[in-house]
Amino acid sequence: MNTSAVLARALIAYSVHEHQDGAATHVQVTLQPRSCTVRDNGRGMGLDRDGYVVGLLEQLGGRRSDVALHGIGLAIIAMSSPMLRIESRRNGCRSAQTFVWGMAQGPVSSEPAAGATGTCVSFALPIEAPEIDVDEVLAQVDRWRAAFPGLTIDISFNAQHAL
Repeated sequence: MNTSAVLARALIAYSVHEHQDGAATHVQVTLQPRSCTVRDNGRGMGLDRDGYVVGLLEQLGGRRSDVALHGIGLAIIAMSSPMLRIESRRNGCRSAQTFVWGMAQGPVSSEPAAGATGTCVSFALPIEAPEIDVDEVLAQVDRWRAAFPGLTIDISFNAQHAL
């Protein structure tokens, strides 16, 4: 099992969960050998809730005693990545936050924004991590497509990867 593909699959799983909750109908995944971006048209991640992602990271670091399983995958990705960026459109706002090795690079930025809701999350892999195994990610995406025919999952690749 390719650990980099596991991180990409975990990120896509959030958008699949949004579909299961009746929110997302479309997911766009962009894979490159050393990075992944996932964009959905769901409710938008709760960045507008003070400390949402930082709280997830504190759970993994043992600094909080409460445990919420939802979000742990995102916290693991953030702690494993030299760069994680989250952008969310929710409640009439566009919120964004960037993390480096799990550490927030400042507070959540927020500005009014009209239009559709949704979340876009990007992460980069450390130089020593294996490249993302595209075939492994595609196999899981095919299983999700079969299980959730109302969810469209589109995948685009860096020019180095072709189907």
